[in-house]
Amino acid sequence: KRALALAPDLAEGHVRLGNIHEAHDWDWKAANAEYQRAFALAPGNAAVLRAVAGMTRIFVGPDAGIDLLRQAAELDPLSSSAHRMLGLRCFLAGRLDEATAALKTSLDLNPKAGLVHCFLCATNLAQGRATEALELAEREALPDFRLLGIALAQNALGRKEASDAAMAQLIERHGNEAAYQIAEAYAWRGERDRVFEW
Repeated sequence: KRALALAPDLAEGHVRLGNIHEAHDWDWKAANAEYQRAFALAPGNAAVLRAVAGMTRIFVGPDAGIDLLRQAAELDPLSSSAHRMLGLRCFLAGRLDEATAALKTSLDLNPKAGLVHCFLCATNLAQGRATEALELAEREALPDFRLLGIALAQNALGRKEASDAAMAQLIERHGNEAAYQIAEAYAWRGERDRVFEW
C-alpha cells in the first residue's frame, strides 16, 4: 500500500497487493481488481499476465487464461515457473500433451525445480502411464509433493499397501501444512469420506 501511495500506476505494486488479497485474505474479488488494474497499466508484463490468468481460471474456468500464460512464457522464456504454471493449467484443462511439453521445458530450465516432477507425475497418470509417473514422483524435490505423487502412482499400479504407506508418511510428516494435498490424494483414490475429513 505504501508503494502504491508513492506510485499509484506501479503495476508490480498492484500485483503484489493482489497476491496478498488472494493468498492471505482469500478475497478473490479484491485480488482480481488489483490484477485487472495491473493489466490495464502493463499488459505486456509477464508477472501481470500470470496473475490475471490465475484469477481468470477461478472466475471463468480451467481453459480460461491459457493464452495469457502462453504469452507470459513467451515474454519470459527463461522462467521455469512461467512454464510450470502453463503446464499445470494445461493439465487442469485436459490438454495433456501441451502440459507435458511445458513442464519438460520448465525442468530443462531448472532441473531441481519443485512441483514440476509431481505435475508431470499427474500428467502421466492421466495418460495411463503409472510406471513413468512413479519414477517422476520419486524425483520430486518437495517432500510433501513427492509423497503425494508416490501415493497416487502406487495406487494406479494397484499397490495399495505402498500407496497407504506413502499416505501415512504424508500425513505424519506434513499433515499440518498439506491438508489440501492429502484430500487431493484421497480424491484420486476414490475415498470420499477421507476427502471431506481432510
